[in-house]
Amino acid sequence: MLREVLAGQSTEVRGCILKSSLLDRFCPEVLEAVCFPDRTSPPKLGGRELVQLLQQDHLFTISLDARGEWFRFHHLFQNLLKRQLQQSASEEEIATLQSRASAWFESQGLITESIKHALAADDVGLAAEVVERYRKNELDADRWYVVERWLAMLPAEVRERRPGLLMAEGWVEYARFRLERIVPITEKVARLLENQVADPSVERELAR
Repeated sequence: MLREVLAGQSTEVRGCILKSSLLDRFCPEVLEAVCFPDRTSPPKLGGRELVQLLQQDHLFTISLDARGEWFRFHHLFQNLLKRQLQQSASEEEIATLQSRASAWFESQGLITESIKHALAADDVGLAAEVVERYRKNELDADRWYVVERWLAMLPAEVRERRPGLLMAEGWVEYARFRLERIVPITEKVARLLENQVADPSVERELAR
């Protein structure tokens, strides 16, 4: 089935369809960022044209909103595309695509998806940095549960060695009124700061 669907498409269209299978949802702009990141000349095929083509050719595409901006593939079709992409692209190439998606989602303030794609790129450091960059905004807005969800996406060993992530964990425990867990966390932070270049913002949090 997949061969028949892709056979009638140009090489450029086939390539972008395969790349877009890494996205659980897509819009024209993220397709541009993932498929055509270095384009300098006016495109013959762009994100919006690709979306229109997917809809016109009934390529298992489902609309997610009334404005017609966000779409996803049927899950079975998406899985078939992913397998084909894994057969035709190297792990490094796929990781690069995931990193592009992560950067685009972060630029749009869609942080959970940015973290997800950074992890899919096997770049745990980038995922941790994204959490650290946006945790304070969420905590200040009393959306500690969002930060809790982000932290849960990261491996425990990464959280344990990054003071900013530990402080975020401490604030989540504070919000949950599990106060007995806060002191052990702040002690870990203090020990880490003794051996790392101190982050002034983390030091200020620790001093509260």
